[in-house]
Amino acid sequence: MSWTTKQCEQILEHAWHDSAVCPVDQTTLQVRLAEMMSGDYRLEATCPKCGRHITLGREKDPRRSAFRLWTAEEIGAMVDATLQGKVPKCPVCSAGIHVKENSLATGTTITLQCPRCGCHEEREIARGR
Repeated sequence: MSWTTKQCEQILEHAWHDSAVCPVDQTTLQVRLAEMMSGDYRLEATCPKCGRHITLGREKDPRRSAFRLWTAEEIGAMVDATLQGKVPKCPVCSAGIHVKENSLATGTTITLQCPRCGCHEEREIARGR
């Protein structure tokens, strides 16, 4: 037996924000996220109690139709959050953003990437900003 489509959507949403529980028996699910070289992801969730499981990727993400590119203002806000030592959330899908900072002679390059919706951006910040 498997979870309903609605239950799978709920599991996926919770897995991106914190931990997910089985909608049938309320057991904490074992969740594994694999980021693919293609930029896609595979999220696997398994209930250790009832044995139900799902594997979902971006192509079956229930919020996929709402995925869009980040605006300049959103990118600026995420860069500012990064410079303040915070981990930004994606303004499109609310997933945590992967941030890479590389120091250069002229400043810092900040790379932002969302594993869920696939948005990404790289900004160079001049030294002294």
